[in-house]
Amino acid sequence: MIFTLGKYTLDIDVEKNKAFYRNYTYECNCDACMNYKMSVKETFPDVAELFNKFGLDISKPGEVYDLDSKSNILLYGGWYHISGKIIKSDLTKSSDEDMYQLTDNFNISFSTHCTLLKEDFPKPCFEMYIDTNIPWRLDKDNVYEK
Repeated sequence: MIFTLGKYTLDIDVEKNKAFYRNYTYECNCDACMNYKMSVKETFPDVAELFNKFGLDISKPGEVYDLDSKSNILLYGGWYHISGKIIKSDLTKSSDEDMYQLTDNFNISFSTHCTLLKEDFPKPCFEMYIDTNIPWRLDKDNVYEK
């Protein structure tokens, strides 16, 4: 299925993504990852709906990590793997301008490079990078607070 998001035109194999993510588990259980997994759908329901259209489960990233924490808001980076191809990307050389803003606090960009790709992930594939801010919602102290 063809999707256009800003400078990106993507050909995404939604069915292959659905089949993979149905059985995939993101295994990191550190507090930052647990906060992301339990909070991202609730914090960004419209983004979760778009990810679902791609065949992705927003609570199952390929990788996610905290970059900073202020006032109980964590800044996350990370990526998801997507089965399909980038058809077009009129991009500069890796700058913030390459990010496509989905909401005020959720941005994405795409790359043909796939980091930490699972052996059984359907190919061809590409990577969707994210950066987002998510409130701390775990029922324990935020040890990432700076």
